[in-house]
Amino acid sequence: MKSRLHLLIATMIVVSLVNAWFIADVCGEEASIGLGRIVWRSHSNPSKGRDIPYSLCGYDDWIYIVGSEASDQDIPIHRVEKRSKSNGSLLAFWRGDIHGEFRDCVVIGNRVYAVGYVEQERGTRTWIVAVFNTDLTLLNISVRREFTYWSEAIAITVLRDSIYLAGFVGIAPDDTQWRVEKISADLSILQTYEINPSNVYDVLTCFDANHVTEELWIVGMNGLTGFWRIEVLDEDLNRKHIFEKEIPGYGLPNAITFDENGSAYIAGAGIAVFSNRAELLQVSTTFGYCPKLVYSNEIVYLFCTLMLEGYNRHIMYTIDKQSFIAFTFILSGDVNSYAYFANGKPHLDEDHIYVAGFDELEDSGRWIIYSIEKIPDQIPVEHIITEPHTSTITITIGFRDLIEQIKKGVSTVTTLETPSSSIEIVEQKPSIDIKIIIFILMFMFIASILMFLIAKKER
Repeated sequence: MKSRLHLLIATMIVVSLVNAWFIADVCGEEASIGLGRIVWRSHSNPSKGRDIPYSLCGYDDWIYIVGSEASDQDIPIHRVEKRSKSNGSLLAFWRGDIHGEFRDCVVIGNRVYAVGYVEQERGTRTWIVAVFNTDLTLLNISVRREFTYWSEAIAITVLRDSIYLAGFVGIAPDDTQWRVEKISADLSILQTYEINPSNVYDVLTCFDANHVTEELWIVGMNGLTGFWRIEVLDEDLNRKHIFEKEIPGYGLPNAITFDENGSAYIAGAGIAVFSNRAELLQVSTTFGYCPKLVYSNEIVYLFCTLMLEGYNRHIMYTIDKQSFIAFTFILSGDVNSYAYFANGKPHLDEDHIYVAGFDELEDSGRWIIYSIEKIPDQIPVEHIITEPHTSTITITIGFRDLIEQIKKGVSTVTTLETPSSSIEIVEQKPSIDIKIIIFILMFMFIASILMFLIAKKER
């Protein structure tokens, strides 16, 4: 009897210890981290066909979105919208009267410059450059009728107060070459640079200024080899650096941005990182098809399309540039429609990112424009402590410190569908079912040892 009492006491002690461990681990601490929010989301559906926005640029309290709307023949025509940065309301718009699209824009002083293409006879395209005032009154326009084969202007940028645009120009029915122009404010051509990577159709996909090194980057693909090709030019359009190499699994290079060191981040089916001399440093193919990105304060904001719950969704990844750890934001999770991003530039100001895509909710392509808060330098973290009683404390943590926590085993569950959404981080601990099994096994093991010792003593 005395031995059985000892066994009962020992069992109760073991059960109490395991139960205390179980409760403390399950009911300990949860953390909610606020990493930004959608400030507003606006829609524009000017036609019954597919309407596509490409790029944004900003001036003062306004943003400008350039792209296309569908004509009555379901052929694209140029469209520019002016919207309020504060709430996304439509303030003005301009619609063209010839077929074509705008692909990019930039604001210089109080003038909005937009570039793209117009449809020509015989089924070809040529460059268009248009200038508007800030209320979208058309001031000047240039159509390059001298380009007789398929040609498109892709992007426009500013470097040292000079205006540059780039695209490709058809020189034969099945051959294109890249072209960069330095132009004046009245659209006169000052200098040109042309290169023909191969004797077939070579696509130039993105172009921008690296303001750290004060150089121009033109990026595309060699149509013959399928290799990425990058050329770096100075302000006088002299070539400084070149990169041409296969990057397996990356597809087309879609967009480019630069950090404070002048390193380049190029989005394809993932991200490739280059030094400011166009040397390949790092690649990651984990992010899917991504046609837009922008950099701010050691964070790359990557905009992608991802299939979730039966639909292509608008996705934003925020990626730490050192570790490539990413947070995932679902921008269109509350809209059951196929959503896409086209190639083009977001716009960045001090606190916000503005980006545009389109979806098919209304049986056509409608513009979707987002204003998203940038991740702050100090992130508020709300801790909910449930033992011994429920309480909440709020602290701030730097983004780098947050990344270090994640590297030590913290996982993320993220959404950004409504203005009140936040990011939760939950420690990776065993589930309750696993702990019950562990508890039973510990009990059986200790009980069997005690029974063995008691039986041995009684003998």
